[in-house]
Formats: sequence, C-alpha cells, structure tokens
Amino acid sequence: MTEQVKDIEINFFQVLDVMGGVMGRILVSAPKEKAKAAFKDLKSGKVLSVGAINQGDQLKLDCKLKLDHSEFKGPGFNYDIFRVALGGLLNRIAVDMKAKKDIRIMHSEEGLQLVGIPGVVRAHEQDNVLMIALEFAKDASIIAHMMFMDPEQFKAAAEQTAEHTEERDD
Repeated sequence: MTEQVKDIEINFFQVLDVMGGVMGRILVSAPKEKAKAAFKDLKSGKVLSVGAINQGDQLKLDCKLKLDHSEFKGPGFNYDIFRVALGGLLNRIAVDMKAKKDIRIMHSEEGLQLVGIPGVVRAHEQDNVLMIALEFAKDASIIAHMMFMDPEQFKAAAEQTAEHTEERDD
C-alpha cells in the first residue's frame, strides 16, 4: 500500500497578510505590557507560537514568530524602537499589498522568502533596517522571521542606484 502525497498550494501573499496581522496584534497594538512581554521573549531568542492557519480541511499550519536583532546598530535596542520599526514595516507592506504593487520576494539558500520591503527606524542618530522573511518549514509550520539587517548594505545599494541614475542623465 502506498501513500499519495498531495501538493497543496499556499498563497504567499495571503500568508504574509495573515502573519502581518498577527504580528501587529501581538507586538504593536496589544496592551503595552503584553506586547513588551512577547518582545522580551523574542529578544531572548525564543520562538513564539502564535496560532495556526487552516488550509482547507487538508492542512493546519502552525504559525511562529522569531526575531534576529544581531545586526541592530547602536545603543538601546528596546521595545519602543522595535515597535516603531515593525509598525512602519507592517504599514508599508499593507499599503503596497492593498495597492496591488509588485512586491519583490527574494529566496535564500536556507529556504527563507524575504519580503523586499524594508522598515527603517532612526534612533540615536543611527538608522536600522527591519525586514520580514517567511519560512515554510517541513514540520507544517510557518515561521515569520523578523530580522534587523545591516543598514550599511542598504546605503551602499542606494548609492549604486544613484550613481547609475546619474550616468544615464549624462
């Protein structure tokens, strides 16, 4: 007897929309004490289990959140700075999705799908960039990775774009 495995299609943007809503409810719009407690767990390296998405009758995907702040620059990484960065990022994603703009998705070798919209926060005269990547894990879970990324790589990319634009104008 052989088991047949059915391919199940999962719409990336629907999952992003749901996960964005979950992140917003838990980390941005929740009462500050609850949101701060969740942030502290994430900051300490814990993976938060935040519910599940049902894909029809066939599949239940556990939803999890994870935070990587190892590339955060400057002093004072705290809930307030994180909240501003995440709130701004989620707002940009929601606006672009509602306007049906093309959102660039980059794929990593580790299986992450990085949303090409940065959330920038400026604190203590230092810019920091927060991005979100989704991981569709083999254990039937979806992990939303919130990652601070080195802001210097974004400055370098912006400078290269500006140089190419100037060359075309000449």
